[in-house]
Amino acid sequence: MAASYQPERAQELLRLGTQNPEAVFRDSQEEAIRHVVEGLGRLLVIQKTGWGKSSVYFIATKLLRDSVGDRPFSFRPCSLSCAIRSGLLSAWGSEPPRSTLRTVTTGCP
Repeated sequence: MAASYQPERAQELLRLGTQNPEAVFRDSQEEAIRHVVEGLGRLLVIQKTGWGKSSVYFIATKLLRDSVGDRPFSFRPCSLSCAIRSGLLSAWGSEPPRSTLRTVTTGCP
């Protein structure tokens, strides 16, 4: 499912969610949201605690819900430990293949 990404609406949702009228996206947050909303493929966001992974999930979900109306869709957040347990990362070594999965790791130590 692909939708048209609306940067102004995404910014508005970020500011509502943080209750900060000055809030701006961190490096790669908006890129991750756009990737999901435009249906560009699977996405795994690996970032440290507090980076805003939940904001990416909630904003992308809201934008998708706004675009599809009452039609059902599936969006599953998955922690790194969940990805490891499910075998999602087991065969890749240090870097997932770009052809099947987009990762966002900017700023991770």
